[in-house]
Amino acid sequence: MTIKKINAIYFLILLAYGAVDKIYGSSFMEILYSSGIGVGLISVLLSIEDFLLLVFEFPSGMIADRIGRKKASAIGLFVLMLGYIAFIVSKNFLVFVLAAILKSAGNALFSGSPQSWYYEELKEKDALKERETIIPVLRGVMNAVCIGVLLLCTMFFAASRTLPMLLAIAILGVVSVVTLVVGKDNYGTIREENGSGWKEVVSIFSHPVFRRLAGFNMLFTIPYAVFILTWQLILLEHFHQNASIISSMMIAIMGVFALASFVTTALLKRWKQTTLIKATLAVLTGVCVLIAQVRSLGVYIALVLLFEGALGMYMTLEDIWMQEQIPSENRAGFYSAVNAFTALANALVLMGLGWIVQHTSLFFVYWIAAIVESMALLYFVYRLERRTND
Repeated sequence: MTIKKINAIYFLILLAYGAVDKIYGSSFMEILYSSGIGVGLISVLLSIEDFLLLVFEFPSGMIADRIGRKKASAIGLFVLMLGYIAFIVSKNFLVFVLAAILKSAGNALFSGSPQSWYYEELKEKDALKERETIIPVLRGVMNAVCIGVLLLCTMFFAASRTLPMLLAIAILGVVSVVTLVVGKDNYGTIREENGSGWKEVVSIFSHPVFRRLAGFNMLFTIPYAVFILTWQLILLEHFHQNASIISSMMIAIMGVFALASFVTTALLKRWKQTTLIKATLAVLTGVCVLIAQVRSLGVYIALVLLFEGALGMYMTLEDIWMQEQIPSENRAGFYSAVNAFTALANALVLMGLGWIVQHTSLFFVYWIAAIVESMALLYFVYRLERRTND
């Protein structure tokens, strides 16, 4: 299989997933509210979905290493499609729970599988350097497509609240089949060994790289969780803005994400990945300090977009750098294990942050975010970058 074909398959998979994720994100709350199940049950449902994703995340990675990473991506997309179908036809809480189970299983099986497949295919071709050009461009194109998707969903909602989801279902169905039948697959080498999956679990959790990556991701998720929890609430509660500003901000954020990806491509020609990662962590720390003190709407919006720009650069760099740290024999399982620990940290942090915000303010938690982000920067320098260089 040629490098061009490998890149095309990877582009198709991630573009499709990114588009349907934005369609779901713009549709799900309207569908839930319209079902009449009530705010209390909606909160319970979202908590169930987060918990299920955590449960499914790690074993799904080991499954991908055994059955094939491209095949796991295809099955994940197909199961996610079934979850979306159950979601739009749901009329009661139990069917919504069934949809949550399917969506969580599909997302977990997909998570990390295409990235692991792509890395190993390029490694076989001795073309890993391709990622420094392809991944930033892919993220830029994907974010640009998502802007169009968000605008399209706005128009579709005028006709039907389920029409955007039907488009997402069609995309998932087509791309899952194409992903399954086009191109060759790759596997983890543990698949070839005799023995239980317990050996693989032990090999992942005892690996020093896993402990370092999990520790860093658990630190990084705290300021990210602060931002996700509060940025919209600050607009609505502190600055008393209309809810319509959120849609405009989402489109602007996707534009910033696209720009950040292309800027990363240019910067990688002059600086190392690790240097740029440190720079983005430093920017995120500084933005958190500034948000903690800002009281002007215009300045706040500018800081939100700067935060998202730095975050977009970091996520692009992480896609490249993190895969280089993970062993090939159980790449998808390793990736899923790190994500599972990150999801656990995120769930715990969000519960604690809610209590802190209630007893302090929406701005106070950004001091906490700044402190933890600076700790993540130091952790990266002393526990990840230096160990990698050694």
